[in-house]
Amino acid sequence: MHDFTKPWSNDFGEETLADWQRAVERNRPGLVGALRSEIEQGLVSEPLTTDDPTRGTTRPAVLASGWITAQQYDLRDPADVARRIHEDARLDLQSAWVRLDPALRAGAKPRGAVRPGVRLRTEADVATLLEATEQRGIALWIEAGASGASTRGLVEGAAAQLGLDPQGLRGGVLCDPMGTLAETGCLRDDLASALRDLVGVTKWADQHAPRWTTVELSGVPYHDAGATAAQELAFVVATGLLYARALDEAGVAPAQAFPRFVLRFAVGSEVFSEIAKLRAARWLWGRVAAKCGVASAPVRVSVRTGWRNRTRFDPWVNLLRGTVESFAAIVGGADELATQPLTEAIGAGDAAARRWALNTQHLLRDESHVGRVRDVAGGSHYVEQLTHQLVGQAWDMVRRIEATGGMAEALLLGEIEGWVAKAAESRQQALATGESVLVGTTLHPLPTEKPIVAEPVDGSEPAPADARLEAPPLRLERLAEPFERLRDAAAAYRTRTGQGPAAVLVPLGEGGSKEALGRARAVLVLGGLELHDASADAAPSLIEQLGARVAVLCGPDEIVQRQGLALASVLREAGASAVLATVTARETADALRDELFATIGPGLDAPTFLLDLHRAAGVMP
Repeated sequence: MHDFTKPWSNDFGEETLADWQRAVERNRPGLVGALRSEIEQGLVSEPLTTDDPTRGTTRPAVLASGWITAQQYDLRDPADVARRIHEDARLDLQSAWVRLDPALRAGAKPRGAVRPGVRLRTEADVATLLEATEQRGIALWIEAGASGASTRGLVEGAAAQLGLDPQGLRGGVLCDPMGTLAETGCLRDDLASALRDLVGVTKWADQHAPRWTTVELSGVPYHDAGATAAQELAFVVATGLLYARALDEAGVAPAQAFPRFVLRFAVGSEVFSEIAKLRAARWLWGRVAAKCGVASAPVRVSVRTGWRNRTRFDPWVNLLRGTVESFAAIVGGADELATQPLTEAIGAGDAAARRWALNTQHLLRDESHVGRVRDVAGGSHYVEQLTHQLVGQAWDMVRRIEATGGMAEALLLGEIEGWVAKAAESRQQALATGESVLVGTTLHPLPTEKPIVAEPVDGSEPAPADARLEAPPLRLERLAEPFERLRDAAAAYRTRTGQGPAAVLVPLGEGGSKEALGRARAVLVLGGLELHDASADAAPSLIEQLGARVAVLCGPDEIVQRQGLALASVLREAGASAVLATVTARETADALRDELFATIGPGLDAPTFLLDLHRAAGVMP
């Protein structure tokens, strides 16, 4: 009988992870390796995790329960932004993030594609925002990039106009010249001038705006460009080291500087790795602060939901993504969270879209009570081992950046852009081949959906000056864009011709044709094609009737090989310039390569395949 004065665990042997792995290998050889998977480049999900005493804790030292409800605004006109803040204040908005237009942040014309921002050019523009926020107790954060001093001057002047004492202003003017250089590929001034700008704003805040935060360490541009979680962390920490050194050399000691830092991240839909990323960020920056003699400095982490995984088609799924990402941010320890509207990939969020976004947070906090527990993921062996992996990988990368000469030098040499581009290519390839999915775009798309209309957001402000500092810019593109371009082309074809591009699917054989038809539909619908089934006998006349240029032979490999070539000839005579076949084996695909336009089978790169198909079918040149 069990001795109830002792823990139940004493009834079991002291089995180790290695013991478990050996036992599994004896009974199921290869299973341990098969269950091990890569979440993203370099980040591994293990089949079993344990409390490893050699790993040490990665739990954040300081983490308040609950979070601040925020929203990010990117509209060009400050008056439009102020109106939206006023509307959102009724839903308990606590913090408004305003990104300056990219050209204003850089002070020069961006060298690549950039996301839009607000055009704050006069004290009156800023006064409009201060009136909307200060009257309602909302903190105003202005992401100024490399234009901190000029933006700070506008805020000071606007506050004077409104009779506001800067001592009481909440939020801050956030300087992040390196994040702006990475995103836009340029800065108006040289590095020394950009860092002096940051130092000047921080010193002014020390004297006049004690509640302000002035230094932003943002991983958002890198996340938007497809960086891995470890890369985001490394770039944030390396940027922080650069700024901390500049401040220290200018006479702003770490104990004075670190409380004015905020770490900013975007989170995607991969819940556990995003939780681990935020925990790792807090741990890494806490260690940096401690090494600088500021062990008690709070680590502020501000988070927004993702942009790169947002979709224009079936945007309602973005509501679900926002909920998942908000949950991950909260569990990961975000101090502040901006859940963005579902229409962000289409245009500006209207009142309803912003209401749903804000109410997502209210549901998680007030109904689900997610924020009641501090570091709820702490002690989870799985999350702890992911956090530990990210800490190690990120710190190794920080060392590589420091060996290059620091974050600025790594950006100017193109090292950062190259690393991110490689990671982004890996993510895009996984989506193209079906290894990963975007629900509503690559999985279960809705061809007959009624599109949502949203107010378009204008592009960047004309550049006020030429750049003195240039670097290879990050390439910003949402994951869904290659698929969305295909569906846009099909829609344009439908407008030109009065009917959509048609494909006729021809089932062959009895048992396997249903599954083959399903595989064909799953791929072709991604390109916006209108699909029609027809028997082998009826297919030629249907092709002629529809004017279809695409036909697909759907069935088991052996039947496609035995019957398909003769039928393909008949279908071509009827007008199908592109005859395809579904296959399950690469050997079958190889055998048919020279006989058919293409095959739908293992490892298919869907966007590339569909682009070629569109051209063959006359959908696009």
